[in-house]
Amino acid sequence: MYRVQKHFYPITSRSLFSPERELTPPPTTLRTSFPLSVEVLLECGPDTGECLASSRPVLVRIPKPTGSYELKSATKWNNETFSRVQAQINHLVDEHLDTTVNFSQQPQDKLRIVHSIALDQCQELESFQGNWVTTELIKLELRRTVQNFSRKRTRTRKPQNDENPTGDVQVLGNSASPSASSCL
Repeated sequence: MYRVQKHFYPITSRSLFSPERELTPPPTTLRTSFPLSVEVLLECGPDTGECLASSRPVLVRIPKPTGSYELKSATKWNNETFSRVQAQINHLVDEHLDTTVNFSQQPQDKLRIVHSIALDQCQELESFQGNWVTTELIKLELRRTVQNFSRKRTRTRKPQNDENPTGDVQVLGNSASPSASSCL
């Protein structure tokens, strides 16, 4: 009996392989910096059908960052600008809002007033979407003033029954007069 040996051709000539994947992922929008102004097509000619680019750029508003962020670095303002805007917002908060309650308990109409005055007085705030910088500065100032108010309230708290209201040191035990004390 003869053994018949079979020969199989390699499968690679008949198989299709997908292209290799990239080793680095594509860039995400979190790592991409976008320009602050963009040219927009405004005027279209009726005869030619071509649109001309506008000579004035349209301001793209900066959205609120996701996750945790530091307000000063998120605004990308220098120290002088940030301090000036923060001082202006702090003044408006002291003038128009109740500084003994937190942000969530403030009346909405008064918050709208502070937002509108802040936008009128500080043009830098117009470049942010949804007034989130103004809101965060208001929250910071209210958090500070409410904490100061609660500290003052706990310091001026009435003493309890067993505490000495004058703050003098009391000696417990026999109350002997100084002349009657004897040294042994």
